[in-house]
Amino acid sequence: MESELCDRSQKAGVKKNGLAVLASATHATKTIAADHNQKSFKYTLEKFMRVRISATIISQGRKKKASNAAFFALFEKEYGVPAGVIVAILGAETRFG
Repeated sequence: MESELCDRSQKAGVKKNGLAVLASATHATKTIAADHNQKSFKYTLEKFMRVRISATIISQGRKKKASNAAFFALFEKEYGVPAGVIVAILGAETRFG
């Protein structure tokens, strides 16, 4: 993994275990190409939020974070990734379904 990403991640507070995972990550070229071909990548952030992230998803995310606080705290401690980031990714990718 690019050292710049690891450096930025460390400065942002990602802990040792999270940095180790980043350092061992590799690019899945075909997956990345397919992912970047999605029309969402052509949206501005404002349009992306309007089209893909509804108030309902945000509300559900807040509830899931609160009702699973112990899990997210453990995850954050183990990997150094803030709970809000994990919840946001889960909501955007799965719509909690």
